[in-house]
Amino acid sequence: MQRGDWTAAAARFDAFGATWVDVEGQVKTRSAGDYRAIEDDMARVSTALSAKSTDATALLDGMSTRLEPYRA
Repeated sequence: MQRGDWTAAAARFDAFGATWVDVEGQVKTRSAGDYRAIEDDMARVSTALSAKSTDATALLDGMSTRLEPYRA
């Protein structure tokens, strides 16, 4: 994603949300810590995107990394 490409960041966040719906229950069951962290990060990303903050990219990267073990 290009720095400042808010459309791409929003699309990436939407795609994450679609994946999250599929694995949310599994994450909640297997790791309360990961679940809380992802939920908190989703709120932070939403705020960062609204503010057009470059923090959105790093947050999205972290969320994707944290979710990876649950995508199997």
